Order: sequence, then C-alpha cells, then structure tokens
Amino acid sequence: MADYPYSKDYGRSLLEGLPLSIKRYQYQGKEHFLHTYYLELDLFKRSKHDTSEYILFDIDADTLEKDFLDPNIDCSFTFDSFDTERNLLLIKMKSDEHAQATQQIGFSIMEKLLHMGLRTDVKPFPLIRAGAQGKHPDNGWGPMRPPDHDRRATIVVEVGLAESQPKLERDATFLLDPERGKANIALIVKLNLKKHQMTLDKYEWDGDNEFIKMVQRIQITEGEIATSNPLVISIEQLMMRPRSSPENDIIIGIEELKDIADSIWSVQTS
Repeated sequence: MADYPYSKDYGRSLLEGLPLSIKRYQYQGKEHFLHTYYLELDLFKRSKHDTSEYILFDIDADTLEKDFLDPNIDCSFTFDSFDTERNLLLIKMKSDEHAQATQQIGFSIMEKLLHMGLRTDVKPFPLIRAGAQGKHPDNGWGPMRPPDHDRRATIVVEVGLAESQPKLERDATFLLDPERGKANIALIVKLNLKKHQMTLDKYEWDGDNEFIKMVQRIQITEGEIATSNPLVISIEQLMMRPRSSPENDIIIGIEELKDIADSIWSVQTS
C-alpha cells in the first residue's frame, strides 16, 4: 500500500478556521433562511462554481435545535454541519454534479452488498452527532445489528469541490475521531469541474498519532487514470465483525469509477 502523509490536525471543532470567502449571515427565521439559501445557490451556479459552496449562519443553540434538529419537524432541507457551542450552522450548496457523485457511489456500494446478501444488514445514518457538534455526511452506513450494540455509521462518504480540501479533511477528522464520529472509513470525493477530475481519497484513523491518515488515493481525469488499483472497502470495517462466506471486501474497479466520473461530467455538460 502506498505511504501517504499524515493529515494536518484541524482541531476539535468542525467549524474552526473556515475561509473568509464563505458568506456569513445572521439567522432570521426559516423564511429568511430559505430566501438567502436560494439566492446564494443561484449565484453559486451562475458563477460556474467559482465562489464558495458554503454559507455560514449565526444561530443560537435553542433556535438551531427547534428549527433544524427536532426529529418531529418536517424538514426537507439538510445542512452540512453545526456547532451549538459556537452558535454556528454551515450549509453546503449541492450542485447537480455533487448529487450525481453521491448517488452513483452509493449505488455502487449498495449493489456490491446486495450481491453478498448484506443489503438489509446495513442501515443509513443521515446525521452524525457528537456533543455540541454534528454533521450530515453525503452518505453513511453501518451495521443494523452491531456486535457492540453501538449503532453508528462505520463507512461515510463526503463529496465536495476540490477547492474545499481543508474543509473536507476537517470533516474526515470529525467523522473518524473515535471520540466523535467513530467511523472506520471516510471516503472523500473531490471534484475539479474545470479539469474534469475526480479524486477519491480513503481515510482511516491512526490511533498512534491521533490523526487521520490517507490510505488510498484514486484520481481520474477525463481521458486519463492515475492508478490501476481499485477502491477497496473492508467488509469487516463496515460490519464490525469477521467476514463469513460468501462475504468479501467491497471492490469498485477503475473502469466502474471511470464510468461514475464520466456520468458526473455528463451532468455538467447537459
């Protein structure tokens, strides 16, 4: 396996050190929030994604709980992450390319599980919360019946623009930290829409150094593939138990990943 460098330690908050290019608003209720979101989304799309894909809101903890975290409310809008100690809510504006990448990678993983008879043995985890902080990963799955009875996402997927690398690594740190998200694998997918380039980084937690560590990188540029190695997801890390026949690791080959990348660029040009 290639030896990748350790990631920088991004601290304990999901929302520390965000770039100043992210627009910041005071939360003034759901109506104002939605108006602001759709206005910024339109600007983001018309800029050809040259502006930040994030919007930051200052919001007090009680309002955040009532308007976004109450399980009894019908909220069709999902946020990126929050920190109630810092009274912050971060929104990610998801492009069509983002949706295509999230959907196709999820389909591929679920297809492999279906063939192994494990599709109904895993469940999605749309929100990962740890204390005052929380995050909606683009995809997250874990075993339906974990052996330690701690239901959580063991595999998570996060998609973003290549320019958002520091934020994506901060997400991976939160998701993999054994004291917070407690996932085993984070797949970080970065899209460079100008170069038609998809980079998929697989991160795990390095307990010795208490950092995340990138253990695999696959980069596919339109017409060029930088590696021949497939994406390998350990079935034991997903299910948190030893494998049994006919189970195998989830393997997504380069040609399949290339097809996923091509489908993203097709959405971009359609």
